[in-house]
Amino acid sequence: MKIIENIKKVQLQRGNKTIFRSEVDYKTNLKMYNFRGFELVENNKNQNPEIKKENIIKLNKSKPKKKL
Repeated sequence: MKIIENIKKVQLQRGNKTIFRSEVDYKTNLKMYNFRGFELVENNKNQNPEIKKENIIKLNKSKPKKKL
């Protein structure tokens, strides 16, 4: 038996997690992927702003207090 993989893949993302699924699987399970919070990567590109040095907050590293 031969399996031919000429299937178009889509990339889905939820937060930091990225998964790849076939387009046929994505279309059949679209409601479940939306329910679980996954979106196509093409939709997420405009929502993520670039991080600039001006927007980074520096944390003040202080010494921990001594226990008595």
